[in-house]
Amino acid sequence: MVYHNHYYYPSMSVPVNVSTKADKFTLPAWNPKDMKWSEFFSKIATVLHKHKMEHLLFSMTTDVSNQEHSSKLCYELYEKLLGSSLAPFNLLDAHSYYLQGGCGVEMILALCHKFNSLTFEWIMQCSSRQDSESATYSPARS
Repeated sequence: MVYHNHYYYPSMSVPVNVSTKADKFTLPAWNPKDMKWSEFFSKIATVLHKHKMEHLLFSMTTDVSNQEHSSKLCYELYEKLLGSSLAPFNLLDAHSYYLQGGCGVEMILALCHKFNSLTFEWIMQCSSRQDSESATYSPARS
């Protein structure tokens, strides 16, 4: 096969215009009157897994390693919370702490604590289990 006066080899790269639309990080709107916390939390977990941000589910605070993802989560949560779920974050002090600090992890924990303590306890258990596994992990030596 001849390609532009040159022989075409399968290993040659040919510029191809591929337009891929990146999935946007979006959460559904949540009003506690319309949806249970467990349903909303499972949707949050699904979106975080889809965007490779599931480490936020097992974090207890926002730190340097998760700041960018936690900020995305924070702003998206603030836009999607409705009714009584948004009330704790509308106070001036809370607003400046959570939104200006980009504290999405802390927002999740506050919502867990307010709407379902079982989810909060589950996060605590997973976090401590993950910490103990990482402390005991040692790579195989050859």
